[in-house]
Amino acid sequence: MAAELNDYKGIGQDLVAMCSNDLLCNKAKPLFFLDYFACSSVKSKQYTEILRSITGACKKINCSLIGGETAEMPSLYKGNHFDIAGFLIGIKERYKTLNVTRGDLIFGIKSNGFHSNGFSLIRKIISKNKINIKRAKFNKQKLSNLIMRPTRLYHRYINNYDLKYIKTLSHITGGGVYSNFKRSIPKGTKFDLNIIKLPKEYDFIKDNINISNLELMEIFNCGIGMIFVINKKHYKRFIKRNLFSLIGEIK
Repeated sequence: MAAELNDYKGIGQDLVAMCSNDLLCNKAKPLFFLDYFACSSVKSKQYTEILRSITGACKKINCSLIGGETAEMPSLYKGNHFDIAGFLIGIKERYKTLNVTRGDLIFGIKSNGFHSNGFSLIRKIISKNKINIKRAKFNKQKLSNLIMRPTRLYHRYINNYDLKYIKTLSHITGGGVYSNFKRSIPKGTKFDLNIIKLPKEYDFIKDNINISNLELMEIFNCGIGMIFVINKKHYKRFIKRNLFSLIGEIK
């Protein structure tokens, strides 16, 4: 999608966020990042925008970009096609284990859009409906801007002191809301999730394909990019924060 739009300003942050948000789920903070960029031949705009996006994202979470590799492979990559990968090293404090119990509260932190998942379906919709991604608008804004918003960096919203009160965290990526959250809690744990209103960008999906809200939640983050569990006595610590909301309870 970035290659089709010739817009690479956000995907470096997507790369860093995919690594750092998973690291956060282990209650660790990022230290060092390394990147890998492969293409047919290095193109100034493409390479510069991706690298700037990576370095900018690293700065936002106080992480050092200490190296990487750039590979030109014209026999493998054609035109503007490329591949990027990241490796992140972090460190964590020794936190007391907090067991998930009945009555615990489930909080969500808002996403910044589709983040980095569900693009096979998005591309299928665009292709099937012959949508001009460079010109199309949705909800009074360019569709490309809506789709390409970079993944949110959740270390900017949860600090080390917060982690003392958080029992589990789950980064909502491929597989959607339910499957990612289930992996973060003990097997067989019952819970209620109440995500009532989906963000406007999901109207684009529903307007172009027959899909239920439940099916959307099995593919996308549906407006919630990070979920965590706390004891209900810590409710006031998190509820007033921007982007945070109470979305459920452990039963």
